[in-house]
Amino acid sequence: MQRTTLTGLLAVGLLAGCGSSSSDNDTPSSLQGDSDLETYLKQGFASSYSDQRDGINLDMAAGAPEAVADDSSGGAGFSQTNTQESGVDEADLVKQNGSYLFAVKRPSVYWPEVGIADDMAVAATSPVPPKQETLGSIEIYRTETGPVRSSKVGSYAITNSSGIDGLYLVDDQLAVLGQGYISVAKGTPGSDSDISTDALYSSPWYWRDYNVDLQLLDISTPSTPQQDYRLQIEGSLISSRRIDNELYLATRFTPDISVPWGSDTSSAAWNKQLDERPFTDFLPRVWKNGEASGHLFTDGQCHLPDLKQGGYPSIVAVIRINLDDPTDWEARCNSGRIHGVYASSDAFVVTGYPDQQWDATRLDMYDLDSMTLKATGSVPGTLQGSMPSFRISEHNDKLRVITSSDNFSFINDIGMVDGIELNTTTSPSSAWDHRLFVLAPNDSQGFDLVSSLPNDTRPAAIGKPNERIQSVRFRGDRAYVVTFLQTDPLYVLNLSDSSDPYIEGELEIEGFSAYLEPLSDSLLLGVGRAADSEGVQRGLKVSLFDTSNPAKPTEITSYELGEHWAYSEVLRNHHAISFLKTDNTLRMAFTWNGYDQNWNWDGNRVHVADIDLADRSIKQSLNAMYEKPTQANRYWYYRGYTRVPLHDDGLHLVNNGVVTSGPLSAFKD
Repeated sequence: MQRTTLTGLLAVGLLAGCGSSSSDNDTPSSLQGDSDLETYLKQGFASSYSDQRDGINLDMAAGAPEAVADDSSGGAGFSQTNTQESGVDEADLVKQNGSYLFAVKRPSVYWPEVGIADDMAVAATSPVPPKQETLGSIEIYRTETGPVRSSKVGSYAITNSSGIDGLYLVDDQLAVLGQGYISVAKGTPGSDSDISTDALYSSPWYWRDYNVDLQLLDISTPSTPQQDYRLQIEGSLISSRRIDNELYLATRFTPDISVPWGSDTSSAAWNKQLDERPFTDFLPRVWKNGEASGHLFTDGQCHLPDLKQGGYPSIVAVIRINLDDPTDWEARCNSGRIHGVYASSDAFVVTGYPDQQWDATRLDMYDLDSMTLKATGSVPGTLQGSMPSFRISEHNDKLRVITSSDNFSFINDIGMVDGIELNTTTSPSSAWDHRLFVLAPNDSQGFDLVSSLPNDTRPAAIGKPNERIQSVRFRGDRAYVVTFLQTDPLYVLNLSDSSDPYIEGELEIEGFSAYLEPLSDSLLLGVGRAADSEGVQRGLKVSLFDTSNPAKPTEITSYELGEHWAYSEVLRNHHAISFLKTDNTLRMAFTWNGYDQNWNWDGNRVHVADIDLADRSIKQSLNAMYEKPTQANRYWYYRGYTRVPLHDDGLHLVNNGVVTSGPLSAFKD
């Protein structure tokens, strides 16, 4: 198939945003700066005020929260964080190394208004020692085996942070990623009240007044960590990954500039105020070890594919930090409509919306060695669902992407892509269309479209009418896709010839898998929901699939847990399940909760099952209640978070930083 350059998307049926004129005929395009980045940000602020005066929302595109590798079991007698890609670590709230376990303890209530990093908002040239409110901690446990047990040996308080996003554990170093809050204005009137506290996550204004807080702790004496280095970057964390000893971050920053919504200020007066503001007011600041260290960007260089739309009031930073030498770090500037991250061992990809095309996905692929933008482009459809990064896979320098869209946006298939022919005239077959795209970086910093599916040659749809994708998992030259409306079609996509992918096999059963774990080329694990033939959902369902014949996948065995909408965090967060491989057995563990016949919460349970990889069977080894309902808590089923790290023949049950350890027999009802 001949490759075609992927250059952009046409706007279809979307609300006007940046660049629209105001009621007094002052247009944001009159604003200019010394760099495209300055123009972009100032026009974004000008447009937001004009659009609000005209009753148009600036950008309400839905945000996407942030994403088991073959070696996630650890291979050393203890489980590690369950990750999407082999060789790419992800931040989580619990980390262990076989001798010690570090668990985040979250505060019971978050009050971001209460003096968190207040002093960081003073002028960058006059830093003030930060306040010392304790809003979370890292609980430190020594762990042992024979039998499995643990004892608390220390606690490290986290100060000036509204929360801990996650930990990375590398040898004798613990990297702590948190979010700080800057509550004092930068000298602009109305900054304390110009945006409501319930601003939407998708709104750029939600991201003001935050800083990403990275603390590197020396844990050579694990019970008493010592801070070696601290880096604080103005903005909010989108997501992070660790590859070897390099930490990669994507952060979003919106300048803390008060927009005069609801006032009598004219657009002309507002534009004049913006013109007069120095460029540095629009750039994120940096603090190293508590000392002000200038701004993250100074030269105005930035990747701004949506500048032609009139700008945007926030920007994104893609940052690399050498954990061996944290003074060795660099950042790249990107436009503000980024909300997700995917990473392989060879590429770092940020995802978002092109311009204001809310039913399209922009992909910006960075080279890990040079931290330069390798390729950028957009495809129709979005990365819907609770684990959006799982819809992307980098393999042999190609990106495979599966998107979803409703029919009004696909419009007689995907002819909406500028300068591209997808060789298909097939009309949409259902209310929801799902598409596979295979993209290859080209020499012009763009993507070539290698192939797409469905197409005229292979018109079969991924999913039946009205079915939405519940889970996606790539493994080598195959992808597994689960859709659901009444029954669960499990699709096996063959990607061995990147120019001609096709649906190789399909299995239809009741229920669906919300999380997929390829155990081998011939064995697939699914965790999701049970359902009847009419699509009425019941409790949780664990399935084991035989994919040795991809053309005819089968369900080997399955079992159910609970009734009436039993729930597990695994359905939305892959970190909530643990795996540990020993010989031919793979052990998995997670927590879940259920309801009684009257829909009252029926307690929290820990579940362990052993998968015999040779016999291809599952044995339930533990299903024990660890928190029983009482009159006081019967209406609550979730507090903080839970994890179940596996260790030797036992486990460590972590409930918001509190660890209970033992062999499986210690947890039986």
